[in-house]
This record gives sequence, structure tokens and C-alpha cells, in this order.
Amino acid sequence: MSTTDYRLIANPDVTGGAYTPSNGTISLKVKDSKKPNSTPDTITINDVASKQVLDEVKANQWDLAVKKRWNYNQCNSTRWRKTNR
Repeated sequence: MSTTDYRLIANPDVTGGAYTPSNGTISLKVKDSKKPNSTPDTITINDVASKQVLDEVKANQWDLAVKKRWNYNQCNSTRWRKTNR
């Protein structure tokens, strides 16, 4: 039988207990539930993107896709094909 049982606890550093990535890392607090008076340990995960960063990437991809389609349509217009062959 295990003598430890580590579990994620609410973030003690912020109101509401939520965790948020910062500069590509997120530090999570875990505590051994079999030792309620123990000090929480920190587990750090690297290369984590925040929702805000992902939303920015998604918006940039959309902008690029729209521009690419516009350029494709411009190049395939009848006028362009007749004058640029």
C-alpha cells in the first residue's frame, strides 16, 4: 500500500485558486492527502501556452488564410490570366 497520495490543490497564491500559465510555464501545487499538515510541493510544466496566446495564434492564422485566399483569387481572375500568360 502506498504511503503517499499527492493531489492537486487550489492555487494558494490567488483568490479563487485557479492556475494560469506565465511565460510558458505553469506551477501547480500538490499536497499529500495522507499527510494533511505537510507543506505543498510544486510541480512545474514547461512550454504551456495560455488561452490568450492561443487565441492570438488562431486570429493570425485566420488573417493569413484570408490573405492567401484573396491573393489566390486575384491571381486567378480573368484579367490576370489574360495579361500574365
